[in-house]
Amino acid sequence: MRGLIKIAGLAALLTVAAPVGAAGAASSQDQALLNAGVVAASDVPATWQSTKQPDTGLSQLKKLPTCQRYRAMVTAARKNPFKLSPQFNDPSNGGGTLAEDTVYAFKSTVAATRYVTPVLGGSAVQCLQTLLAHELGGQGQVGPFTPLSGLQGVGDQRGGYESVITIPGQGTLVVDEVGVRVGRAFVGFTFTNPATTIPEGPGVVNAVVNRLTEAGA
Repeated sequence: MRGLIKIAGLAALLTVAAPVGAAGAASSQDQALLNAGVVAASDVPATWQSTKQPDTGLSQLKKLPTCQRYRAMVTAARKNPFKLSPQFNDPSNGGGTLAEDTVYAFKSTVAATRYVTPVLGGSAVQCLQTLLAHELGGQGQVGPFTPLSGLQGVGDQRGGYESVITIPGQGTLVVDEVGVRVGRAFVGFTFTNPATTIPEGPGVVNAVVNRLTEAGA
């Protein structure tokens, strides 16, 4: 299971990865959107634990040609106000079940759409698959990312992909990457769960989207 926990952390990289530094100044309305858009303790089971979500930078992606377009897009996006949620995990399975997100407050719906469209179109997914395969180093297999169903009607734009990572002798980890735009806000979620799709995922996404709508995104 320990190897699966390491991969759970790697799977979360693309939601958070970007050069660490100051983002654009957040107005009071921006801050309201950021606070509404992060996964909160009330969105997950009470037994789950939370830790600070790491902001690790893009060093892992610099040598991966498949990731350069995505790296450039995230670097540009982080000139806008953004916020990382805590990283929530289920201690009952050693932390293999994980939920976290990052929310961006763009200046306008047009600007958010300009960023979201290529990300939901697969740029992030191609990079993530390359990154995970690179980090596994032949010690496991990253299955192809396939579109998630059940996201119809969520937010103003939405998309999601799922992959199954297999590590011989340890089992499988299901990785879900979900992106949702609500007005001028964009949220990127990462979920992981051993063996099966995380059952809490849809509830977490809907809770965040509802708060963003109420906050006037």
